[in-house]
Amino acid sequence: MTAQVKIIKSNGTWGTQVDLGAEFADKVNKAVLYDAVKQYLSSQHHGTVKTKDRSEVNRTGKKVYRQKGTGGARHGSKRAPIFVGGGIAFGPRPRDYGYQLNKKVRKLALKEAFKAMIQAGNLNFFDELPFEKIKTKEAAQFFKKLEILGALIVLGEVNEVVEKSVRNLKNFSVTHANHLNAYDLLRHPKIMMTHETWDKINERWKSSCN
Repeated sequence: MTAQVKIIKSNGTWGTQVDLGAEFADKVNKAVLYDAVKQYLSSQHHGTVKTKDRSEVNRTGKKVYRQKGTGGARHGSKRAPIFVGGGIAFGPRPRDYGYQLNKKVRKLALKEAFKAMIQAGNLNFFDELPFEKIKTKEAAQFFKKLEILGALIVLGEVNEVVEKSVRNLKNFSVTHANHLNAYDLLRHPKIMMTHETWDKINERWKSSCN
């Protein structure tokens, strides 16, 4: 059993299939994908939430009442957490939620994400990049003809025509081969690229992960 990818012709029609070999037909390692997606989302988490403790609230430092003889507990300041308007005792503080996965795991997760998309029939190759000029309307018509409602277009190098034609289309994104991650691949309904870009990505797997 081998994995196959359908070709998209530049005139907006479906072409033949390309065989990618048996390595992309194997069972997907979901545990690696889970780790990669969790790490990516944790890194996007802005740990900026903060509450004021008793040293930061703007209240008087005057002693509430005399130390002895009141029949009540001893208090030294209205800033104490026990009082309304006082500091928060164990509130959240700014922190970094991000962490790193080692290079081999990141590289494997990217490959497993591609494997999942290929097996679902959601990876397609352009025979050549379809847009000759910057026209969002023409890009929308091109994808409508193919009945594609959203996709991630992966470029091997900077291409202003493709990037500007697609950037205002709902559910469409453009990225570059050296910026790929498993989360971006999995969150889009389709992945599209040229065969040359695919070859560049394969080189990335063979070399060390950046």
